[in-house]
Amino acid sequence: MVKLMNLKHWQVFVILMGVPVIAPLAVFCQAVANSSLTAVSIAGLMDIGNSYMARMLAVLPFLTAIFVGLLIVWFYTMATSLHKKLPPTAKMSLAWFRLCLLFPAVFKVVTSIWLPTLIDEFWNGAPLHPLFSISFICLYLCAAFCVFYCFYFIAKALKTAELQQSVKFRDFAQEFFF
Repeated sequence: MVKLMNLKHWQVFVILMGVPVIAPLAVFCQAVANSSLTAVSIAGLMDIGNSYMARMLAVLPFLTAIFVGLLIVWFYTMATSLHKKLPPTAKMSLAWFRLCLLFPAVFKVVTSIWLPTLIDEFWNGAPLHPLFSISFICLYLCAAFCVFYCFYFIAKALKTAELQQSVKFRDFAQEFFF
């Protein structure tokens, strides 16, 4: 993990953004290459689109796991490295951060595994149970809160480690939003 902290900003960007951008392009190129499109037609383009969607839905759980895994490793490395540099007066719980980091990751991977089945049921006209919709929205909001808490924790730890004193939100608001 120490090697991860020594990467340059553009290297981290390429690692974190390369997977979700390049992988769908690679799947699309494979769908086009495997198609029997000889002349541009609506039917041929629909076949490519259907092939692409089927392949993306099959690959989506793996892409999500890779992307979420990379993001978790990056966040965890930053948080633990900064937590070690905090002054003794700073009270920041690393255990709560770990929980808030783990919940949205598990939620995202589980939903990406379940997404193809959900889309298939939706297109075939199967109604969603109201309790499912409400619980999904609640879990999604909880996961969003956890992600924002992770941003908050890292931004606060960064500013606290820089200043070596307790800080208020206005002191690290810029870091939080960036």
